[in-house]
Amino acid sequence: FRPSPGPVVQIRPPAGPGVRDDSGVYSGSVVPVEYDPMISKLITWGETRDEALARMRRALNAYVINGVETNLEFHLQVLDHPDFVDGSYDTQFVPRWMESREKPQQKYGELAELAAVLAVHRRDEALAERAAISGSKQGASAGGSRWKALGRARQLGRQL
Repeated sequence: FRPSPGPVVQIRPPAGPGVRDDSGVYSGSVVPVEYDPMISKLITWGETRDEALARMRRALNAYVINGVETNLEFHLQVLDHPDFVDGSYDTQFVPRWMESREKPQQKYGELAELAAVLAVHRRDEALAERAAISGSKQGASAGGSRWKALGRARQLGRQL
């Protein structure tokens, strides 16, 4: 996550039993460009891990901070990850998870490219079809080649 300097328009940290927020900012303060990206540390405690996690979910959902970007949503997603929930994670959990989150985006990028190629192909087919129909109405002088018809249709499309 990249630093997000600027004014803290509003901050309302969560509170309650087993919840502590250590923060160096307040509403109206300005986070300078040179700041440590950790402007607040949220801590929860519980009799069990499940209780502490439930308090953390509640606290993250209740945390209000406006004016600077935060990673609150990221932490909520981590709390819902099956490996984190069952405690089977290590120091490489976040890098592995971030890498696995990027792969579907690459896949969707490839699918988008294929969809664009298919859309152009279908458009060209429709243009050629219309040009062929138009050409057949004009007689043999228009030429019977679908490639010629497609070329004429593309040329007409650019002129419009």
